[in-house]
Amino acid sequence: MVIGVSGYKFEDAGLASLKYADNDAKSVAEFLTSPEGGNFSPGDIKLLVNQDAKLSAIRSALKETANRAGRNDLVVIFIAGHGAPDPYSTGRLYFLLHDTKVVDMEHTAFPMDELRRYLDSQLLAERVLVLIDTCHSAGVNQKTGSPVAGRELVQEGGENNLSNFYATKQLFRKKGRAVITSSDVNEFSRESSQWGDHGVFTWALLEGLKGKADLNGDHMITTGEIFQFTRASVQKETGFKQNPLAMTGSSTNQVIAFVAKK
Repeated sequence: MVIGVSGYKFEDAGLASLKYADNDAKSVAEFLTSPEGGNFSPGDIKLLVNQDAKLSAIRSALKETANRAGRNDLVVIFIAGHGAPDPYSTGRLYFLLHDTKVVDMEHTAFPMDELRRYLDSQLLAERVLVLIDTCHSAGVNQKTGSPVAGRELVQEGGENNLSNFYATKQLFRKKGRAVITSSDVNEFSRESSQWGDHGVFTWALLEGLKGKADLNGDHMITTGEIFQFTRASVQKETGFKQNPLAMTGSSTNQVIAFVAKK
């Protein structure tokens, strides 16, 4: 299940369209169909970008995946776009979709906590990789008027009460599952043409999956290796202003890509 939202229907209350989140999703979906990416059948990939990435479509796709994926299957979930707290209830974090209204996130955005419940209670597959290229900050203070080229919802006021959100909540508890996010709390996720028209996290992720993350030279890339490579690459590219995270309890030894022998 691959989701990327660059274009937003309702651009107000600090919500602005992105440039490359849709390209991120398309590139990830393309890699998954390659031999190195596992030879996923195109029919087994649900690609939702821009106007197709609406709340009802996301929930329908998640339900379909839960119904189809057996215990021994591998499920990959990739999400690129804006992420933000509800401005009226800052303890609740959301993925912002094409039809999200900032003034009504409760009914138009996808709660991050709903993804956790989905993984814990609906999805039988023991091998799950979740990759999230969105910002998880509570917004940034724009009183200075300085431009921001990132995947955060821009809101007035710089207060952030979510510093301990990820430190206190596990997104899942089952073996063989890994969740990697593009940034730490209080950070925003960058995108630029300098990273091949991608978010820097997705750019590093794809570079790693295509071979550079094979740190031990065994022609297999594990969740642990891709996290180490991606985190180090993003930190280098951003001067440690963006620091990817692996959620507490993430599996490190699941093979997720192969490197062809030369």
